[in-house]
Amino acid sequence: MVTHAGGVVYAPNLPDYTTADGRMLTTIQFAIDTGYRDRKGEELEKRKRESIEKGIPVNTRAAVGLRKRRDKRLEQDPATAPIVREVIELRAQGEGPAALGRRLEEAGVLTSQGSKTWSKQAVYGLISNPIYYGKLRYGLDDRYVFWLEDPIVDFATWSAAQHPNGRRLSPPRSDSSEFLLTGIARCWACRYCLQGTTTSRGKRIYRCTRTHSGGVCPAPVRVAAEKVEQVAVDAFWAVTGDLEASGVQDPHDDLSALEEQLQRAQRRVDQLETEDAQDAFGERWIAIARTRRGERDRAAEALGKARAQLRSSPRLPVETLRGSWPRMNAQDRRELLGLTFDCIALRRDPLGVVVYPIGLGPDDLPRRGFKRVPVLRPFADDLPDGARVLAL
Repeated sequence: MVTHAGGVVYAPNLPDYTTADGRMLTTIQFAIDTGYRDRKGEELEKRKRESIEKGIPVNTRAAVGLRKRRDKRLEQDPATAPIVREVIELRAQGEGPAALGRRLEEAGVLTSQGSKTWSKQAVYGLISNPIYYGKLRYGLDDRYVFWLEDPIVDFATWSAAQHPNGRRLSPPRSDSSEFLLTGIARCWACRYCLQGTTTSRGKRIYRCTRTHSGGVCPAPVRVAAEKVEQVAVDAFWAVTGDLEASGVQDPHDDLSALEEQLQRAQRRVDQLETEDAQDAFGERWIAIARTRRGERDRAAEALGKARAQLRSSPRLPVETLRGSWPRMNAQDRRELLGLTFDCIALRRDPLGVVVYPIGLGPDDLPRRGFKRVPVLRPFADDLPDGARVLAL
């Protein structure tokens, strides 16, 4: 007698659970069913491995930017692959997920689920997919891997897009905005961006809003906009002039060195893939492989970030900039300042400015779209070489 769907059903072939023989038969039947399930699971894993080894994805939908051929292998979709490549490169340069989503929507690219709308989660999912640098895998542990012959981007660009060090300044709320330092000027005491606003008397100011997601600023700063903007512009010409006077090294030389470093790191990883290496290192193989792959990933990220910075910040001669400056609007000037400075920190007591040229600012500044709540703390008193302390 067994209970089924609220009623009682009599099954004459079921063993009597109250007897020793009945319990034995039940245990045997359970073991047979478990073995059958495990065998089918192994067969499924085998089919998945064979599929990946042939370059055939196990999921039914191809990733955005790719399409399935007649043999079910993946190839680039000529209509969407260039857009995906552009999005990943823009992310490596520091573009935010909202702007990238708008770019995909404007190009008419659908998500893998067929939606016309790109949420931030969908954009992050696209950027983090390793299929775009050619890695077709199954399982979070990468138990089965196949490398595509024609990836959309290289590993260095993809790595830089995972942790972009650049940033695109958020567009101003109004096209007529005259605030040059929005997104650049920060409060020394809390490191949050200052708000550009106008007082009741029509005076433009930058101020710390005091209350932030990370806490309450202990010493919010407030300063006249004209004064700090003039200091920032003077610092811009000084930094630009110093770079030109000292001579700018050919960035392609740096890229060549980074490319060589990545190649060496990749060769060290490839050496571990052989069975002889696994046998030689024994139990230490996993730890050594993790270390070498980490070195390879860091080298790829450094190369990708260098390429992204080279694309996003071409440098013009000072005289050319000075001639163009009067014709630029506030937004164009703001973009130039953003490409020159990581941030400009304003102190309240004593009132002053600390300018951090590009590459010298802290890596963990509070930014929009954070995944972890930023920690509210002041800038470090120990300034990096190249930072400038200016008076207001």
